[in-house]
Amino acid sequence: MMDVTRVRFPDVRKVHITSSEQNDSVSVTMAQKLAEETFPKMERLSMVGLEWSREESLPTRSGVSPAPAPYPLLEFISSGRNHSSAQTLIVRLPFLVRLELGCVGAKVPDAVSMTCRVLEYIWFSYTDPCSAEMCGLLASCSRLKEYLGGVNVVLAEDVINGPD
Repeated sequence: MMDVTRVRFPDVRKVHITSSEQNDSVSVTMAQKLAEETFPKMERLSMVGLEWSREESLPTRSGVSPAPAPYPLLEFISSGRNHSSAQTLIVRLPFLVRLELGCVGAKVPDAVSMTCRVLEYIWFSYTDPCSAEMCGLLASCSRLKEYLGGVNVVLAEDVINGPD
């Protein structure tokens, strides 16, 4: 049986991953292993050309699913087109200050509002109508300085009614 040598870079703070393959994807489990095992002090993860593969579900507010262990990532930037399942990693990032994603589903703003209370900069567009979730995100991220993206709509009635 061959021993597998695991490489660790304990002092690397910034990691940039680029893929030129059209259908390359990254799973949440792979991203977590990268963060925890290979780059344990990573503060910034930047990915270009990778899509999120679907695998795990978002822990519910009712507490049915156990809360995942936090990871001290400060910046998460990914320029792939589909980030509809990125919430499974975001719920592990309570110290996140900068979040830049492509298109996200309605679960991502909900995960951000539950987890990322110190978030200051956010950039994404969403694929599903999620005005109420965005209202919750804006209400819970009190340090938010910049919110940019494509087609992002927060309805006046959701602002008036407040977050759930």
